[in-house]
Amino acid sequence: MAYDRRISELQAALSTTATGTDERLRGLLVKCITAYAGMRSTALDDLASIVGNAAVGTTGLPVRWKERVDRARADLDRHFGDAVKDLMLPAPLQAFWAATVRFERSFFERLASVKTPQLVEELLKHQGVLSKTIVDLQTNWNDLLSADKSLEGEQLKQVQELDRLMQQLVNEVEAQYRAAVAESIVKFQEKMAQAAEKAKAGVKAKLGEKGAAAAETAVKIALAWLKEQLNIPQEAELPIEEQKQKVQAYVDRMTYFSCTYRERAAQYRNLMSIEKGGILTMFKNTRAQVAEYLKNNNLVTAQIWRDEAKRHLTDWAGGGVGGQCEDAAELDKKIFELIDRNWKVTEEMDKQFQGKFSGIFTAPLTSDTLETLTEGFMFRKAIDDVNARGAPAKLDEAQKKLAGAVQETADKAGKPLEAMDTDWPAELKEAAKLKNAEFRRYVQEKLKSQVDMALNFLGELRILLDPPKVRAEFSREELEGFLR
Repeated sequence: MAYDRRISELQAALSTTATGTDERLRGLLVKCITAYAGMRSTALDDLASIVGNAAVGTTGLPVRWKERVDRARADLDRHFGDAVKDLMLPAPLQAFWAATVRFERSFFERLASVKTPQLVEELLKHQGVLSKTIVDLQTNWNDLLSADKSLEGEQLKQVQELDRLMQQLVNEVEAQYRAAVAESIVKFQEKMAQAAEKAKAGVKAKLGEKGAAAAETAVKIALAWLKEQLNIPQEAELPIEEQKQKVQAYVDRMTYFSCTYRERAAQYRNLMSIEKGGILTMFKNTRAQVAEYLKNNNLVTAQIWRDEAKRHLTDWAGGGVGGQCEDAAELDKKIFELIDRNWKVTEEMDKQFQGKFSGIFTAPLTSDTLETLTEGFMFRKAIDDVNARGAPAKLDEAQKKLAGAVQETADKAGKPLEAMDTDWPAELKEAAKLKNAEFRRYVQEKLKSQVDMALNFLGELRILLDPPKVRAEFSREELEGFLR
């Protein structure tokens, strides 16, 4: 039988107590102790079962423990009281009976007051809370990642659209320049060639077929006519206006690129602000809640509960007399094994918790967690790809070309007028030269403001698309700094 050292002790002591007295009375006490041995063993086993059957979610463990001990104490009093009821025991047997009852009462009274059941319940509660926390945090993490990926997907879409925009810009800036300037100059030159041919024909008609040998009167007539005809040829007005419109169209197209870039950047920043203020703030709040939880619900605290649960039983066992100490040690051993079994579960759950969430919700953030939440590398790569399109270089090239567009237009438009006076008299040549210079200035004045506006706008767009500025505009550093 378990827990029998004290019983054996009592039986041995009884055999040598008050020898020679009524053996019937001694026999009654022997039967009393033998029957009590079973009651006592059952009570102690029941207490071990109360601890052994406890699981996560168990409550009222201290109450059940005390109720069982109180029942054992009541059984003890009733059993030993009934055993000597209406009997007059000899003094030695009376002293034996009283000592036995007193020490057994003390044995159970002290056992009723141990804090072990409460501490075991705390340990199990810790397991339950930790288990739920693991599930909740995993759900929380999954939800955060899902929401974060969705928002980052929207942000990446802005960068991808920006990349397509830069590709369009690179592809169009040269074509737009040709449409606005190069092609217009060719058409302008064609118009001026027609005007030159008309002037040549008119001069020839006024001079007659004699050309430079014409009479002085014919030259004066031709000179008057030429001055009138070359008072800025009407043919120039239409191509000048057309070129101005094409330059404006060029500006409008560059305006589209500028506005679209700003829209993409603003939308990106807005989405990033939502990510920071919503998802990442929620993540930081969760970390703070976990940190607060771990202050009083960590493995060290649980270990203290475990050790204290054992200490209370050890102290109880040490306060007994004789074989009670050995019986108590036997009960301690059983309950300690149950506590250690639960402790192993606690340790495994803590390892699981740390393995899942260390560097995420606990401990300093790891670089992997930071990257997962901000996707810094992915966005840096995407922006580097945008900058690699080389839009600024194309704009620099367009600026250089456009800067000389006014002079180029005036020069090329005036070329046909230069070539029309090869066989004219000196006076007519000089008049044509002066009118040609006047024509060039007129063309320059007409186009200059429009082209200057285009140059200024290209300059602003170039600054807007400067690679370091684009990189800063779409940086993830704000999010990374917020999380650190």
